Amino acid sequence: MTEQANMNIYRFINSKDIRKHLEDMKYEFNALEAAWLVSQCKDVTLEEKHNAWKWIIDNMPDMEVKERINCSYRESLHDTLNKYMELDKDLMKEFCAEDEGVYTCILYENGNKITSLTQEISVFFNHEDCIRSVKEFLDDYREYLDEAIPDQNEQKSCASRTVAKAVRHFKNHDHKIVVTYDINCRIKDVDIWKSDNEEHFELISQFFDGCWFDFPTPFKMGDIVYKVGDKLDEPQSYGLCSGICVLTSLFPWGLSDEEKRKHYIEGRSGDNSDMTYYGYFQYEDGTFYHECSWTYMDLEFYQGPFNGVHRACKALSSFLKGDIDIGLFSLANRQFILEKQKEIIKGHCHFTNEGLRLAGLIDGDEERKRESL
Repeated sequence: MTEQANMNIYRFINSKDIRKHLEDMKYEFNALEAAWLVSQCKDVTLEEKHNAWKWIIDNMPDMEVKERINCSYRESLHDTLNKYMELDKDLMKEFCAEDEGVYTCILYENGNKITSLTQEISVFFNHEDCIRSVKEFLDDYREYLDEAIPDQNEQKSCASRTVAKAVRHFKNHDHKIVVTYDINCRIKDVDIWKSDNEEHFELISQFFDGCWFDFPTPFKMGDIVYKVGDKLDEPQSYGLCSGICVLTSLFPWGLSDEEKRKHYIEGRSGDNSDMTYYGYFQYEDGTFYHECSWTYMDLEFYQGPFNGVHRACKALSSFLKGDIDIGLFSLANRQFILEKQKEIIKGHCHFTNEGLRLAGLIDGDEERKRESL
């Protein structure tokens, strides 16, 4: 049994498909790769992260961390992880300290404020009142999920995407400590916004984000994917590069030049934001646009259903894989977009049913159905 088998490092991979792919190939992580996977895992607490980093220190060989654009050189990863955990503890003490400072808190789902339930709340003047409010907020939201979403799997998915961020503001307005809580009010993360101590700021805010990795993945051009945590029933409401994506490439695929690849592997270039994936996303009306987002380690295969304009994603996937020609793709895409335009007109215009019927946009049966609503 290998050392990695003693602690399941694979469990810290957000994507179930990449997790299975790496497990199947028995991929061996080095200590830095393992530590980074722990840092970016979406469903573990800060305590669980610390326990995993301690295991890495005790069981995996130490290594240096090469300097990158946004990551300073570190002679020892083990020492760095110990400093990181100590700084987490120090920041939590400062966050809870009874000296000058005020607190605010906001509820988020998948990185977006839940506007129907939250706004930036009144200022709290002590830690206890702030955390009490956070807990009440999260309890209320769990009750809301129970009532509003009957499907338990969807409830669980929404809960996993929901966090509360409590912010402590200090007299020095540039200095803030942000503590993130999960739906059960357990601490997930602690961060700082600006600090007089540059070493602390660089360690907490830049160390892991300054890393770059080329992990094997199961994806190919034309695969239909989505980012773990995206809400797929209304993806456009979550902004640019959200929802279903028809994949065209991952950033490492473009590093065919060996010298250029060395720049990233050896640390002269690259950070977290260069672990990008490229593909076609859709606007609400079904129009495709080509963009990139990160990190590719959060991607999973999208298995359906394909309804409405999302059917065009299936057609585009087939075209990119060479299964259909561009003429058939264009015909299918045009039909799906026209159907969506008809739906938009019927759903949002102010014409009468008679006018829509005379224009041929609805028939008699549709008119009677609209009148009965």
